[in-house]
Amino acid sequence: MKKEGLKRPLFRVMLTVLCSSILILGSFSACMRSISAVGYSAWLKIVTTSWNGVPDPSALPGNFMPMFPAGEGFADRFNVTGQEAFVEVYGIKPEASLIQLQGTFEPNATGFVKISWTVEDNWGLLILVKAKSYYGEKIGAESPFKGIIMYALLIPPTSPSDDAKAKLSGITGGVIDTTEVNSKNASVHIDGSYDEYSGLFDFSISGVFDYLSGPSVNLASFATIFGNETSAGTPVNAWVAKAAKIFKVFHVHSWYDIKDNLSFAQIKIYDLDHTDPTSEASLIQAAVTGEDGQSRYTREIYPPEEVLTGGKFEDNPYVPIPLQIFRLVNSSYGEVFTSGTSTSGISPGSPIRAPHLNATVRVWWETVIVNQTLYYGNYINGSLTATALFPLGKSRLNFVGPLNVYHNATKLNDKYPVTNFINATVFYAHFCAFDDDREISFPSYDPEEGRYMEVYARYVSMDVDGDGDAENATGDQLINAEVSINLKTTNDVAYYMTENVLTTNITGCTDDPHKYRGGLINDMARFPNATIWYSLYYEDPEDDDSIPEYLEDRGIGSFWENFGDYIWLNVSFMYNPADADNYENIPEGPNLRDVANPARIGDEDVLESDYYNGNWSMLVSDVSYTNTLTLTDDKEYDGLDVLVLWKGEWQNTCLGNEKLVGEIRIKNPYEISLARKTWVTQLSFAINPDLTPTDATAEWITWDAPIVVLDESVLVGFNRGRVNMTTYVYDVVFQVVDALGNTLPASDTEVDLRLPNGNFITREPSIDETLYTGVMWSYRFYGEGNVTFFQLPGAEGPYGVRVLYQGIEVYYNIDEIDVLTKTTIVRIRTNIYKIKLVFYDCNDELLPQIWVKYTMPDGRTDWRQTSE
Repeated sequence: MKKEGLKRPLFRVMLTVLCSSILILGSFSACMRSISAVGYSAWLKIVTTSWNGVPDPSALPGNFMPMFPAGEGFADRFNVTGQEAFVEVYGIKPEASLIQLQGTFEPNATGFVKISWTVEDNWGLLILVKAKSYYGEKIGAESPFKGIIMYALLIPPTSPSDDAKAKLSGITGGVIDTTEVNSKNASVHIDGSYDEYSGLFDFSISGVFDYLSGPSVNLASFATIFGNETSAGTPVNAWVAKAAKIFKVFHVHSWYDIKDNLSFAQIKIYDLDHTDPTSEASLIQAAVTGEDGQSRYTREIYPPEEVLTGGKFEDNPYVPIPLQIFRLVNSSYGEVFTSGTSTSGISPGSPIRAPHLNATVRVWWETVIVNQTLYYGNYINGSLTATALFPLGKSRLNFVGPLNVYHNATKLNDKYPVTNFINATVFYAHFCAFDDDREISFPSYDPEEGRYMEVYARYVSMDVDGDGDAENATGDQLINAEVSINLKTTNDVAYYMTENVLTTNITGCTDDPHKYRGGLINDMARFPNATIWYSLYYEDPEDDDSIPEYLEDRGIGSFWENFGDYIWLNVSFMYNPADADNYENIPEGPNLRDVANPARIGDEDVLESDYYNGNWSMLVSDVSYTNTLTLTDDKEYDGLDVLVLWKGEWQNTCLGNEKLVGEIRIKNPYEISLARKTWVTQLSFAINPDLTPTDATAEWITWDAPIVVLDESVLVGFNRGRVNMTTYVYDVVFQVVDALGNTLPASDTEVDLRLPNGNFITREPSIDETLYTGVMWSYRFYGEGNVTFFQLPGAEGPYGVRVLYQGIEVYYNIDEIDVLTKTTIVRIRTNIYKIKLVFYDCNDELLPQIWVKYTMPDGRTDWRQTSE
């Protein structure tokens, strides 16, 4: 049957090709014996259905095959190479009783491959292009109808038996009738449509399955034309094999917004039907995302520099994915997917009769699985249309089902590429830290009272007791505290510190963005959640079929029956970066870093890096248990720890290392996240009268800190999103007096707090009430005689004190406070005395207003006049 109005030029060659379905018969006995002797050979050029090629006889005399790229885009110049494909050649006996493996061959970097065979000329030939796994394992090797077959060329025996004719016709899906096995050509296309016709083979309409026949066609004539070589041993004409590969664009974003992008996410694509789910062969493709959330793919490009920094395909977003062109009945027989008519084999509500692939896509971000997407089923659910998303310049498909040609990026809309949008469980929150003493606070900012310098405390509030009412916490906030987020696995083991580089601001809250650019919210921490969603596994007890309703309602209950032992949507898994064989390359490794010293990491840190040079695919993590479809060997993700680190003093100005002063253990990070009110309801948060979590709350959050409370409303339209905590941080006050209990004068007194690390904090002699490091400033705000030191790490010691009066050490105790467990007030009595000198003359009469010269213990000499 010829499509009406089809007018394409015919290449004048002594061959005829029928595009139908790969040849191997149901009752064939498959002999896997490789043939060592070489009889004939031929060249193939393996490309895809997107290939835009032309012949160039001026450069290569005698060339008529479209071997030379003419397109400008990534897909229409793409070569299928030995990195992800291999070629098998089988000889077919005329009686159809034997299929003999002739050899396995590997395409080179430009898609060319030289094949050979030794069977007699009256035999048929079956040439198969099969997919490899991502790491190069041959899927379905040495069995004709196993694996992911992306292309087939079938040349039938010259005189097949009637039994063979019937089987050949069946393999072609009826495109070739039993009476036309040796008289017609055919090509089945990636959408399941086909062309079948008599006469010369029309290369302009070749497909993913080509059937080459005719009275002058045999293996010798095929080898004569396609085995012809130049003096340099390169092909004059190579058979252009258009493998069934689609080019996908993935866009990974969070729940908040389609533009809330996830950069440096791992995207892995797994085969469902042709590989052992416990084998790394099940991983068939992988990519990472850039800061725009789009996939990045830089493999299989020739020359390789075209996809690196400065190349024409820099930041390439298109990910090539193989499709299966056969319905595999058994290892020695299959039928090409064809519509049964000349129109497309893909239509809503009807069984798919076109090349397709059942697959699962998983996404990891910051090591945690944050999305799983199924492309599965026998039907298309929805319409074969796409909705343009104008702000993004992309379009979204309006159907679900297995991967097929309509998932190809430019199939439905050249201007707005079809994109698979992946909604990931990544969330935001603020973390706010305070000291554990509300009696002593740093003075508030108040210009009217003369407190206008930046050092003074800005107003903040905190719901201290969890009653829903905020209390004034001004002066208790920890400023410049370091806050880190550590991810945890089984047995409460920390395995990875996230790329949140957080410090608290003047309100005591973190306001730094995640180090990876791409998110819309730039003043909150960002962290992964698992894909825990229990409703996905709800099973109606009335139907008694053990299939979750979520899958059953979507008509893919067979997925649960076939893969339920290996794949669960409701998971909390991660990979440990230390387990990656290529740890040096992955985002969590040492080489992805700022190239020009900005605060954050983005595309330029791959493109301008001397290490990566724009090779995004280097960033794909090679972790054995994430390279398999099964989840049974993956490692548990058990939430995260939020750690507050502090050195001491207002604004964290102490010298030395930070100390851990508070920790929150969050098993389900979604529950503390900024969440839209329309999202999944968050679990309740409640505390006991002693400020510990209730039993229900402790199921998902616990803490080692005095107080933790959640702000239930931070932004309009959202719940939660801010975690307030007091920490093991306390104030210390020394009441410094002389031997008689009199307050030492601020002008002559220095008080030094000795820290556990041996460093000192000084309150210097001063009469300036605005010098906040001076003794007079402390007297002004905290009472005469009170020398105050702020926000010191608790559970530490010893803390010591040294007092100098007029430069002379009058008190020193390195263990004044053995371990600081609360705000502490210590009265220090020093060996300082007042001396009253009265001068008499020899008659015992007072001598008023005389000048007296005296020398102090420190050697200072001065004069003073006596009173009247």
